[in-house]
Amino acid sequence: MAEEGGHADGPYSLGICSEIGRRVPTATVKAGSGKRGAVVETDAHQHLKRLALEYLRRRGGQALATEVRCPIARYRVDVAGYLDTDPEAGNGAGGRRPRRCEPRTVMIECKQTRADFLRDRRDADRLLDLRQELERMRRAIEERRIKVHEPHLRQSGSALFPELEDWDFGASRLRAYHRLLRRIRRLETQLYGETKFFTIARYRLADELYLAAPRGMIKRRELPRGWGLLECPRRRLGRAGPGVVLSASVDAPPQRSRADFRLRLLRNIAVAASRRTIPVMSPAPRRRQEKLRCLNPPRHAD
Repeated sequence: MAEEGGHADGPYSLGICSEIGRRVPTATVKAGSGKRGAVVETDAHQHLKRLALEYLRRRGGQALATEVRCPIARYRVDVAGYLDTDPEAGNGAGGRRPRRCEPRTVMIECKQTRADFLRDRRDADRLLDLRQELERMRRAIEERRIKVHEPHLRQSGSALFPELEDWDFGASRLRAYHRLLRRIRRLETQLYGETKFFTIARYRLADELYLAAPRGMIKRRELPRGWGLLECPRRRLGRAGPGVVLSASVDAPPQRSRADFRLRLLRNIAVAASRRTIPVMSPAPRRRQEKLRCLNPPRHAD
Protein backbone atom coordinates (compact mmCIF):
# COMPACT_ATOMS: atom_id res chain seq x y z
CA MET A 1 0.00 0.00 0.00
CA ALA A 2 1.44 3.34 -0.97
CA GLU A 3 0.54 6.65 0.59
CA GLU A 4 -1.43 8.98 -1.61
CA GLY A 5 -0.26 12.55 -1.99
CA GLY A 6 -2.36 15.69 -2.12
CA HIS A 7 -4.77 16.14 0.72
CA ALA A 8 -4.15 12.83 2.49
CA ASP A 9 -2.80 14.45 5.61
CA GLY A 10 -5.46 13.66 8.19
CA PRO A 11 -4.84 11.46 11.20
CA TYR A 12 -6.60 8.52 9.55
CA SER A 13 -5.20 8.95 6.04
CA LEU A 14 -3.69 5.65 4.93
CA GLY A 15 -3.68 6.23 1.19
CA ILE A 16 -4.56 3.98 -1.69
CA CYS A 17 -3.29 0.43 -2.03
CA SER A 18 -0.45 0.17 -4.48
CA GLU A 19 -2.48 -2.50 -6.27
CA ILE A 20 -4.29 0.19 -8.27
CA GLY A 21 -2.92 0.22 -11.78
CA ARG A 22 -0.40 -2.55 -11.05
CA ARG A 23 -0.32 -5.68 -13.16
CA VAL A 24 -0.64 -8.86 -11.14
CA PRO A 25 0.26 -12.46 -11.93
CA THR A 26 -2.31 -14.85 -13.30
CA ALA A 27 -2.86 -16.57 -9.98
CA THR A 28 -1.79 -15.76 -6.46
CA VAL A 29 -2.45 -17.20 -3.05
CA LYS A 30 -5.16 -15.49 -1.07
CA ALA A 31 -5.78 -15.81 2.65
CA GLY A 32 -8.94 -17.66 3.55
CA SER A 33 -11.90 -16.26 5.44
CA GLY A 34 -11.19 -18.29 8.54
CA LYS A 35 -13.05 -21.45 7.60
CA ARG A 36 -10.85 -22.47 4.71
CA GLY A 37 -7.18 -22.30 4.08
CA ALA A 38 -5.37 -20.46 1.35
CA VAL A 39 -7.09 -20.43 -2.04
CA VAL A 40 -5.88 -19.51 -5.49
CA GLU A 41 -6.92 -16.01 -6.55
CA THR A 42 -7.27 -15.35 -10.26
CA ASP A 43 -6.20 -12.30 -12.21
CA ALA A 44 -9.85 -11.39 -12.85
CA HIS A 45 -10.61 -11.38 -9.12
CA GLN A 46 -7.62 -9.16 -8.38
CA HIS A 47 -8.71 -6.83 -11.16
CA LEU A 48 -12.14 -6.54 -9.53
CA LYS A 49 -10.47 -5.61 -6.24
CA ARG A 50 -8.39 -2.91 -7.90
CA LEU A 51 -11.51 -1.52 -9.55
CA ALA A 52 -13.26 -1.53 -6.15
CA LEU A 53 -10.37 0.42 -4.61
CA GLU A 54 -10.55 2.95 -7.43
CA TYR A 55 -14.34 3.24 -6.97
CA LEU A 56 -13.88 4.11 -3.29
CA ARG A 57 -11.08 6.55 -4.09
CA ARG A 58 -13.36 8.42 -6.52
CA ARG A 59 -15.92 8.72 -3.72
CA GLY A 60 -13.40 10.39 -1.43
CA GLY A 61 -11.92 7.40 0.36
CA GLN A 62 -8.41 7.80 1.70
CA ALA A 63 -8.19 4.86 4.12
CA LEU A 64 -8.60 1.78 1.91
CA ALA A 65 -7.30 -1.77 1.96
CA THR A 66 -7.91 -5.28 0.67
CA GLU A 67 -8.46 -8.44 2.70
CA VAL A 68 -9.83 -6.61 5.75
CA ARG A 69 -11.20 -8.41 8.79
CA CYS A 70 -14.74 -7.51 9.86
CA PRO A 71 -15.23 -5.58 13.14
CA ILE A 72 -16.76 -8.44 15.15
CA ALA A 73 -16.95 -11.48 12.86
CA ARG A 74 -14.29 -13.92 11.76
CA TYR A 75 -14.84 -13.07 8.11
CA ARG A 76 -12.63 -11.04 5.82
CA VAL A 77 -13.98 -8.78 3.07
CA ASP A 78 -12.22 -8.25 -0.24
CA VAL A 79 -12.16 -4.44 -0.01
CA ALA A 80 -13.06 -1.99 2.76
CA GLY A 81 -12.85 1.77 2.96
CA TYR A 82 -13.30 4.63 5.42
CA LEU A 83 -14.79 7.70 3.72
CA ASP A 84 -14.72 11.06 5.51
CA THR A 85 -14.39 13.55 2.65
CA ASP A 86 -16.84 14.81 0.03
CA PRO A 87 -15.14 14.97 -3.38
CA GLU A 88 -18.09 16.91 -4.83
CA ALA A 89 -17.72 19.73 -2.28
CA GLY A 90 -14.07 20.45 -3.08
CA ASN A 91 -12.67 19.32 -6.38
CA GLY A 92 -9.22 20.72 -5.82
CA ALA A 93 -9.82 23.91 -7.80
CA GLY A 94 -7.61 26.71 -6.52
CA GLY A 95 -5.74 24.32 -4.27
CA ARG A 96 -8.77 23.71 -2.07
CA ARG A 97 -9.02 20.42 -0.26
CA PRO A 98 -12.18 18.29 -0.25
CA ARG A 99 -14.53 19.15 2.59
CA ARG A 100 -14.79 16.79 5.55
CA CYS A 101 -18.11 15.02 5.99
CA GLU A 102 -19.67 12.52 8.36
CA PRO A 103 -17.53 9.35 8.36
CA ARG A 104 -18.98 6.28 6.71
CA THR A 105 -17.61 2.83 6.03
CA VAL A 106 -18.00 0.69 2.92
CA MET A 107 -17.41 -3.04 2.38
CA ILE A 108 -17.15 -4.62 -1.08
CA GLU A 109 -17.15 -8.32 -1.91
CA CYS A 110 -15.89 -9.26 -5.39
CA LYS A 111 -17.45 -12.14 -7.35
CA GLN A 112 -16.04 -12.98 -10.76
CA THR A 113 -18.16 -16.01 -11.68
CA ARG A 114 -21.70 -17.09 -10.98
CA ALA A 115 -20.47 -20.32 -9.41
CA ASP A 116 -18.45 -18.20 -6.98
CA PHE A 117 -21.64 -16.38 -5.96
CA LEU A 118 -24.45 -18.95 -5.83
CA ARG A 119 -23.86 -22.33 -4.25
CA ASP A 120 -27.05 -24.13 -5.26
CA ARG A 121 -27.72 -22.78 -8.75
CA ARG A 122 -30.12 -25.55 -9.78
CA ASP A 123 -32.53 -24.76 -6.94
CA ALA A 124 -31.80 -21.02 -6.80
CA ASP A 125 -35.19 -19.85 -8.12
CA ARG A 126 -37.16 -21.78 -5.52
CA LEU A 127 -34.87 -20.63 -2.70
CA LEU A 128 -35.05 -17.00 -3.85
CA ASP A 129 -38.86 -17.12 -3.93
CA LEU A 130 -38.89 -18.60 -0.44
CA ARG A 131 -36.49 -15.93 0.82
CA GLN A 132 -38.70 -13.20 -0.64
CA GLU A 133 -41.68 -14.58 1.27
CA LEU A 134 -39.70 -14.83 4.52
CA GLU A 135 -38.46 -11.26 4.10
CA ARG A 136 -42.05 -10.09 3.64
CA MET A 137 -42.96 -11.84 6.90
CA ARG A 138 -39.97 -10.26 8.66
CA ARG A 139 -40.96 -6.74 7.63
CA ALA A 140 -44.55 -7.36 8.70
CA ILE A 141 -43.49 -8.54 12.16
CA GLU A 142 -41.18 -5.56 12.61
CA GLU A 143 -43.81 -3.00 11.59
CA ARG A 144 -46.97 -4.49 13.08
CA ARG A 145 -45.75 -6.24 16.23
CA ILE A 146 -42.31 -5.11 17.40
CA LYS A 147 -42.81 -1.39 16.77
CA VAL A 148 -46.23 -1.51 18.40
CA HIS A 149 -45.48 -3.67 21.45
CA GLU A 150 -41.80 -2.85 22.02
CA PRO A 151 -41.44 0.91 21.42
CA HIS A 152 -38.43 1.05 23.76
CA LEU A 153 -36.34 -0.53 20.99
CA ARG A 154 -36.49 2.67 18.96
CA GLN A 155 -33.17 4.53 19.02
CA SER A 156 -34.40 8.08 19.48
CA GLY A 157 -32.29 10.79 17.95
CA SER A 158 -30.72 8.56 15.28
CA ALA A 159 -32.48 10.48 12.48
CA LEU A 160 -34.11 13.83 11.86
CA PHE A 161 -37.55 12.35 11.19
CA PRO A 162 -39.14 9.75 13.51
CA GLU A 163 -40.09 7.42 10.64
CA LEU A 164 -36.40 7.19 9.66
CA GLU A 165 -35.06 6.37 13.12
CA ASP A 166 -33.22 3.12 13.70
CA TRP A 167 -34.70 0.23 15.65
CA ASP A 168 -32.81 -2.42 17.58
CA PHE A 169 -34.95 -5.31 16.34
CA GLY A 170 -32.31 -7.81 17.40
CA ALA A 171 -33.11 -7.06 21.06
CA SER A 172 -36.76 -8.04 20.62
CA ARG A 173 -38.13 -10.67 23.00
CA LEU A 174 -40.48 -12.04 20.35
CA ARG A 175 -39.48 -15.67 19.84
CA ALA A 176 -41.28 -16.00 16.52
CA TYR A 177 -39.16 -13.17 15.12
CA HIS A 178 -35.89 -14.85 16.09
CA ARG A 179 -37.09 -18.19 14.69
CA LEU A 180 -37.81 -16.41 11.41
CA LEU A 181 -34.32 -14.87 11.37
CA ARG A 182 -32.78 -18.31 11.87
CA ARG A 183 -34.77 -19.62 8.90
CA ILE A 184 -33.54 -16.77 6.71
CA ARG A 185 -29.98 -17.41 7.82
CA ARG A 186 -30.17 -21.12 6.97
CA LEU A 187 -31.71 -20.24 3.63
CA GLU A 188 -28.85 -17.88 2.77
CA THR A 189 -26.40 -20.62 3.69
CA GLN A 190 -28.10 -22.83 1.10
CA LEU A 191 -27.96 -20.05 -1.48
CA TYR A 192 -24.47 -18.65 -0.99
CA GLY A 193 -22.69 -21.43 0.85
CA GLU A 194 -21.99 -19.31 3.93
CA THR A 195 -23.63 -16.83 6.31
CA LYS A 196 -21.18 -14.05 5.53
CA PHE A 197 -23.64 -11.82 3.66
CA PHE A 198 -26.36 -12.33 6.26
CA THR A 199 -24.11 -11.67 9.26
CA ILE A 200 -22.50 -8.50 7.88
CA ALA A 201 -25.87 -7.00 6.95
CA ARG A 202 -27.68 -8.24 10.07
CA TYR A 203 -25.29 -6.48 12.46
CA ARG A 204 -24.63 -3.48 10.20
CA LEU A 205 -20.87 -3.92 10.25
CA ALA A 206 -20.54 -1.12 7.67
CA ASP A 207 -22.67 1.79 6.46
CA GLU A 208 -22.73 0.54 2.85
CA LEU A 209 -22.38 -3.00 1.50
CA TYR A 210 -21.72 -3.84 -2.13
CA LEU A 211 -21.11 -6.83 -4.37
CA ALA A 212 -18.81 -6.21 -7.34
CA ALA A 213 -19.25 -8.41 -10.40
CA PRO A 214 -19.17 -8.45 -14.22
CA ARG A 215 -22.22 -6.80 -15.74
CA GLY A 216 -25.24 -9.09 -16.03
CA MET A 217 -23.86 -11.88 -13.84
CA ILE A 218 -26.00 -11.15 -10.76
CA LYS A 219 -29.71 -10.40 -11.00
CA ARG A 220 -31.31 -7.83 -8.74
CA ARG A 221 -33.50 -10.39 -6.98
CA GLU A 222 -30.44 -12.54 -6.23
CA LEU A 223 -28.74 -9.86 -4.14
CA PRO A 224 -28.51 -10.65 -0.42
CA ARG A 225 -30.64 -8.39 1.75
CA GLY A 226 -28.85 -5.17 2.63
CA TRP A 227 -26.37 -5.30 -0.28
CA GLY A 228 -26.02 -3.17 -3.41
CA LEU A 229 -24.40 -4.05 -6.73
CA LEU A 230 -21.37 -2.63 -8.56
CA GLU A 231 -20.76 -3.76 -12.15
CA CYS A 232 -18.06 -3.45 -14.80
CA PRO A 233 -17.94 -4.52 -18.47
CA ARG A 234 -17.57 -8.29 -18.63
CA ARG A 235 -15.26 -8.34 -21.66
CA ARG A 236 -12.83 -5.85 -20.13
CA LEU A 237 -12.42 -7.70 -16.86
CA GLY A 238 -8.86 -8.88 -16.35
CA ARG A 239 -7.50 -6.71 -19.15
CA ALA A 240 -5.21 -3.79 -18.46
CA GLY A 241 -6.10 -0.39 -19.83
CA PRO A 242 -7.92 2.82 -18.97
CA GLY A 243 -11.66 3.31 -18.99
CA VAL A 244 -12.64 0.22 -16.98
CA VAL A 245 -14.56 1.39 -13.91
CA LEU A 246 -17.15 0.06 -11.51
CA SER A 247 -20.54 1.77 -11.45
CA ALA A 248 -23.46 1.26 -9.09
CA SER A 249 -26.31 -0.66 -10.74
CA VAL A 250 -28.17 -1.08 -7.44
CA ASP A 251 -27.48 1.41 -4.65
CA ALA A 252 -26.73 -0.08 -1.25
CA PRO A 253 -29.73 0.22 1.09
CA PRO A 254 -29.19 3.03 3.60
CA GLN A 255 -28.15 1.84 7.04
CA ARG A 256 -26.12 3.27 9.89
CA SER A 257 -23.28 1.31 11.41
CA ARG A 258 -22.38 1.78 15.05
CA ALA A 259 -19.63 4.28 15.85
CA ASP A 260 -17.49 1.64 17.55
CA PHE A 261 -17.85 -0.64 14.50
CA ARG A 262 -16.60 2.21 12.30
CA LEU A 263 -13.55 2.75 14.47
CA ARG A 264 -12.78 -0.95 14.68
CA LEU A 265 -13.08 -1.35 10.92
CA LEU A 266 -10.79 1.65 10.48
CA ARG A 267 -8.27 -0.05 12.76
CA ASN A 268 -8.56 -3.27 10.73
CA ILE A 269 -8.03 -1.31 7.51
CA ALA A 270 -4.83 0.08 9.03
CA VAL A 271 -3.69 -3.42 9.99
CA ALA A 272 -4.38 -4.77 6.49
CA ALA A 273 -2.58 -1.80 4.93
CA SER A 274 0.41 -2.26 7.22
CA ARG A 275 0.74 -5.90 6.20
CA ARG A 276 1.20 -4.82 2.60
CA THR A 277 3.43 -1.85 3.36
CA ILE A 278 5.73 -3.16 6.06
CA PRO A 279 7.51 -6.42 5.22
CA VAL A 280 7.26 -9.08 7.85
CA MET A 281 10.61 -9.19 9.58
CA SER A 282 11.57 -12.66 10.66
CA PRO A 283 13.52 -12.83 13.90
CA ALA A 284 17.26 -13.18 13.58
CA PRO A 285 18.41 -16.80 13.98
CA ARG A 286 19.85 -17.52 17.36
CA ARG A 287 23.40 -18.66 17.42
CA ARG A 288 23.87 -22.06 18.81
CA GLN A 289 25.56 -21.80 22.15
CA GLU A 290 27.79 -24.72 22.67
CA LYS A 291 28.66 -25.73 26.12
CA LEU A 292 32.43 -25.88 26.63
CA ARG A 293 33.47 -28.73 28.73
CA CYS A 294 36.92 -28.84 30.29
CA LEU A 295 37.71 -32.49 30.67
CA ASN A 296 41.15 -31.98 32.21
CA PRO A 297 41.24 -28.54 33.78
CA PRO A 298 44.80 -27.23 34.02
CA ARG A 299 46.38 -27.14 37.35
CA HIS A 300 47.39 -23.75 38.56
CA ALA A 301 50.99 -23.47 39.64
CA ASP A 302 51.45 -22.77 43.26
